[in-house]
Amino acid sequence: MPPHVVAALDAELDRLRAVPGSAGGPSHHGLGVLTARAGDTAVLAYLLLKGTGRRVGEIASLHLNCLGLDEHAKPVLVYDNHKAARMGRRLPLADTALVETIRSQQAWVTERFPDTPRAALWLLPRANKNVDGRAHLPAHQILMWMRSWWPASPASTRAESARPVSRFRLTGGPFIRTPSATFSLLSYRVAISSGAPREL
Repeated sequence: MPPHVVAALDAELDRLRAVPGSAGGPSHHGLGVLTARAGDTAVLAYLLLKGTGRRVGEIASLHLNCLGLDEHAKPVLVYDNHKAARMGRRLPLADTALVETIRSQQAWVTERFPDTPRAALWLLPRANKNVDGRAHLPAHQILMWMRSWWPASPASTRAESARPVSRFRLTGGPFIRTPSATFSLLSYRVAISSGAPREL
């Protein structure tokens, strides 16, 4: 994804924080477990997608103990690749800010569900019917947040009028690591000036 698109999305994180159920956002009783944490959870989901290139389902199902260390004591993300049935995959995390954000979420989940063993908890707990934290956020909830966030953003309007890329939309596909180690945010469809769509 072009750097200007990444920058446009990053500049709109306050709007993403105002998702339904979050502090300052529309009320949504279905996000009761998350309460005011819903907005921060939505932003964390976005940062994980952007910073790791993993599929939405792989982010939604991260275990609470998803941070590990490699042989050089550098942080790695431990995730399950469900599509290929490869569990416990390890991905280096060079973004120290993302690592600290994950640790903050881990502390919140542990405090929110003190009576549940840590091994049974998830980094992104499901909002409803989840009194003990043993269920994770469904992937479709993350997609709902992303899809409601971007079209409402002023940056979306600016992107739609840009040339040669006239518009793009978030579709919830896997993020893709670029050669410059910048991660794309979601697969997106652009329409060039000729009007012919291309999937990038």
